[in-house]
Amino acid sequence: MLLPLFLALLAAQAPATPPPLPAADAADGRCMVVFAALGSRLPPEQRPMLQQGVMYFAGKLRGRTASIDVAQTLVRAGHEAQAAHLSPQTDLVRCRDELQAVSTSLGRIRAVVNPSPAPTPHRP
Repeated sequence: MLLPLFLALLAAQAPATPPPLPAADAADGRCMVVFAALGSRLPPEQRPMLQQGVMYFAGKLRGRTASIDVAQTLVRAGHEAQAAHLSPQTDLVRCRDELQAVSTSLGRIRAVVNPSPAPTPHRP
């Protein structure tokens, strides 16, 4: 009679498994994890690109949910990726492609906002 009550009390005190991250948060979290891991392997002159990528994906997370715990999201995204046997290489390609697309888009905006002056004709 006491055993079922004891088991019920233990179950109530056991930490609940959090639900899976929303897909977009998990994907952006994995980008940050992959870039952070790669950053320690690159020469110092190449690290700013990865730091910009980490900041970009952190901004996406904060933009969706201002109160998000980014550190906890990274931990969960990493664990979920491992559990699902996801390839870091696949995430690296996906994340790199997204950053390149954003960079291209920003380059177009920069060209419209701050166009290069037209060359002046040479007068003899």
